[in-house]
Amino acid sequence: MRLFYWLTILASLSCSAKNNGFDIVALGTAGGTKSSNLSSFLIAPHGSQSGVACDAGSLVDGIEKAVEQGSFVEANDSIKQRNNGIVIPRSSTHQLTGNVLQNYIKGYLISHSHLDHLAGLLVGSVDDSAKPLYAFEPVLQNIETNYFNWQSWPNFADKGKQPRLNKYQYRELLPDKKQQIHNTDMFVTAYPLSHSGQLSSAFVIEYQNDIVLCLGDTGADSIEQVDKLASLWQAIKPAVLKGQLKAIIIESSFSNERPTNLLFGHLTPQLVNQEIAFLVQILGEPSAIKGLPIIISHIKPVLRRPNPTNPVTIQEKILAQLTAENPFGVNYIIPEQGQYWHVE
Repeated sequence: MRLFYWLTILASLSCSAKNNGFDIVALGTAGGTKSSNLSSFLIAPHGSQSGVACDAGSLVDGIEKAVEQGSFVEANDSIKQRNNGIVIPRSSTHQLTGNVLQNYIKGYLISHSHLDHLAGLLVGSVDDSAKPLYAFEPVLQNIETNYFNWQSWPNFADKGKQPRLNKYQYRELLPDKKQQIHNTDMFVTAYPLSHSGQLSSAFVIEYQNDIVLCLGDTGADSIEQVDKLASLWQAIKPAVLKGQLKAIIIESSFSNERPTNLLFGHLTPQLVNQEIAFLVQILGEPSAIKGLPIIISHIKPVLRRPNPTNPVTIQEKILAQLTAENPFGVNYIIPEQGQYWHVE
């Protein structure tokens, strides 16, 4: 009887640990123009001290915003656990921002090599700690050739032009092959996307069977004339039907008014909803994604003055267009830089 009691307790604790979900912090939410706010999302198992950045357009700027908003707080005697932020152990050598950069972020998942997904990594590399860069081989090759080449920037990586500073280790991802993220309990599986004919990536980040899906820049299959997103939806189908998908991060760079020939490999609210409908079609179960958090990334800033008769922001317009065609009841979220979520 005593043995049965302890086995029951251990099983209960194990199940509880598997259902804690993920912490997500938006380090950068915009799709270009503003150099201080470019694509980057931090993802970690809830309560963990080991996160990974999905893209790295903004790092230090985004961490500072997150600190200002209380998304990261430094541990002290009076703070044990928060529900609205991540507690970071105090460093004897670094301020909180530097501590997050050097110690909390264990690696980078780079979807493609456009500068708005890499700028924060490049300028922050001087003060960063050693860690891996994960990407498809052509993306790593572009970083090696065009950035870490002692012309655009010193070579902080472990391959390429000498001298190599060996701070970052290139780690090639293979399509549809799970790989552990070093110094974390997470795994990543990468899938190719089409970004105006160029290679981009989606990352399925897994912790104890639960997953978060983070997509880099992508066009719709119907416009790109490919089946990349359809293949991605098919790949995540088993996890979605088991209730293991906790959030999707997907772009909507423009509002619906943007002409198709000027999308340049990006999505609009109409195209996002179209892809979500394709996902539901593959699932065969519309209720499987009801309430699912879908965080909208890469919204392109608008510098023109708003219409004085209808002065809505581009973020407000995109959210309105998304929710106007939302028959499956997903939870569309327009993120703010520095914002924190616990998804479970």
